[in-house]
Amino acid sequence: MISLSGIRVPIEFTGLRLAEKMHETLTTTEEGLLPTSADKVMAVNVIPYDTNVPLRALIDPLIQAGNERSLGEIRRLLESIIPDYRPQ
Repeated sequence: MISLSGIRVPIEFTGLRLAEKMHETLTTTEEGLLPTSADKVMAVNVIPYDTNVPLRALIDPLIQAGNERSLGEIRRLLESIIPDYRPQ
């Protein structure tokens, strides 16, 4: 983008900053990637979830646990909402 703008700006590569990532994983190992007809474009095999449960019913208890600063309850709720959630 800089070179397309025609502006000459010196660029200095300094490496990663604290908490910066070289890449980010957007899928889980359970989901997996599927090939498509386009080269270098993949599709995600999404894990289905129960759409009969309103999202609000999942989020409200999480907000309440956050307001109460209840770390154990937050973890328990996240693990129930996100099947492959593994806190580190």
